[in-house]
Amino acid sequence: MIRGGFFRYFTQYLEGLPICSVDSTSGADKRRRARVIELVDNMAALFKEVGSANTPDVRTQVERQISVVNKQIDTLVYELYRLTDEEITIIERETS
Repeated sequence: MIRGGFFRYFTQYLEGLPICSVDSTSGADKRRRARVIELVDNMAALFKEVGSANTPDVRTQVERQISVVNKQIDTLVYELYRLTDEEITIIERETS
């Protein structure tokens, strides 16, 4: 951290991060990318909706929708990174 509470990142520290790149020539990767974008847009709209929920029942319903969309995003990310069932189990156990 540097003055003012900002972080400074150097390329050498970021090179080792496992960032998945999308193959622009692969139809499957294009579809996954489009689906992730669609789901993230949906998630953003749901968060706005939950913030303006008028009743606890409406809030609960929207929170359930958020949970479903979040799981769909997770599933797509697992596919993009080609994770095994064992790796997915570890991730889900550690993040729950």
